[in-house]
Amino acid sequence: MVDELADADFQGGVEDLRTAHMLPFWLASTPDRVMVSRQLLRGCGARVEVSLRALLAGNPVKCRPKSEPLEPYTEDQWNRIETCLRSVVKGQLALHREVLALAALPELGRSRPDSSAGRLLFGVYSGGVPDGISDLGLATSPGRGTEPC
Repeated sequence: MVDELADADFQGGVEDLRTAHMLPFWLASTPDRVMVSRQLLRGCGARVEVSLRALLAGNPVKCRPKSEPLEPYTEDQWNRIETCLRSVVKGQLALHREVLALAALPELGRSRPDSSAGRLLFGVYSGGVPDGISDLGLATSPGRGTEPC
């Protein structure tokens, strides 16, 4: 917050902060950063200017967006995802074995295959929900509206 306010040419201390300084910061920030900065300013008590304290006492400028959970995968979708992930993991294990064999040669360094599919397959086996798999942000993650493999 301090760095971003300084980048916006604010040079004062907490006593010099005004609503005009904080509103642009809050509107450009994530809800978590808004919450933390509000807590910080509340902790400064009477050092914060009166109109800004009034704003801190009210509702946040930016609230967490409401989200709806994704529909659970059907049994058929889970089966297709599992089949796809098994295929990817099988290929990666074969590649891993090949890399280990090549790594034994002195002129080559060690390498490691991507484990994204392995983590997703673990999610399938452990009952990971679509939201959780989607939140991993992995490029190989089958999302809603996409066909696995």
